[in-house]
Amino acid sequence: MAEPITFDDTTIYHVYLIADGTGVTAENLLNAVLTQFKKRDLRVSLFNNVRTDEKLQHILELAEKDKPFLLYTLVSKQHRAMVYEFAQKHNFLTVDVLGPILKKLAETFGVRPEYLPGLFHGLNEEYFKRVEAVEFAVKNDDGKNPNSLKDAEIVLVGVSRTSKTPLSIYLAGLGYKVANIPLVKGIEPPKELFEINQRKIFGLIISLEKLKSLRQERLKRLNQTDFTDYADESYIFSELENARDLFKKNKKWVVIDVSTKSVEETAAEILTYVRKDSNIRSL
Repeated sequence: MAEPITFDDTTIYHVYLIADGTGVTAENLLNAVLTQFKKRDLRVSLFNNVRTDEKLQHILELAEKDKPFLLYTLVSKQHRAMVYEFAQKHNFLTVDVLGPILKKLAETFGVRPEYLPGLFHGLNEEYFKRVEAVEFAVKNDDGKNPNSLKDAEIVLVGVSRTSKTPLSIYLAGLGYKVANIPLVKGIEPPKELFEINQRKIFGLIISLEKLKSLRQERLKRLNQTDFTDYADESYIFSELENARDLFKKNKKWVVIDVSTKSVEETAAEILTYVRKDSNIRSL
């Protein structure tokens, strides 16, 4: 097996990463490749959000002095051509990360690329926003971390088995930070619930018959049929009455009956209010 290449200790190596977005793609690619070398004390310069001729020209002027290896992820054909012509003129080595792939895909599928810088960054941001929202929902499920309620965009309140958790995760998958608070008979909701923007709180109510059926089914799955209070009709009735009383006292809360609704239907109804009231997400 061949020995890994070792850089010359006496030479300063420069690498320029030029990107029209964040530069994460080029940076990750370079780091992956550099793991194959024993010594990697390179001087790496990242130039991101390069979207004008002037900015790119300034970078190329700097390159005349450093004589770097050029790695670039530029969507613009004009900017890729500028780098290529510069490299040819000064005998620099370059790697155009996106150009050949764009060309081959366009030829294969018979379609023209958008050639718009930053599209991937936008998608990437959306992806990480959803991941963050899901993490938030998990950390704030079932009344955990009431101090974080102020950071939630949607807060769900309801008795056990009103689909608070699946609804939280579903909405989080759409990019919304959701917390949910259980209503337990004899226990007051956390004071933080009443200190946040009240228009982002949604009370979930359900019919007695539906709730009794759901709880009985749950007890069967858990093999705990002897735990009668949880699915007892009179107990459930008093729980629901307490929930309705709380909802009536807090008139800014939107109350949604989930008795006959799927998670998707309930989420759609909640989002109708959220999108209608811009203050919900801004406060």
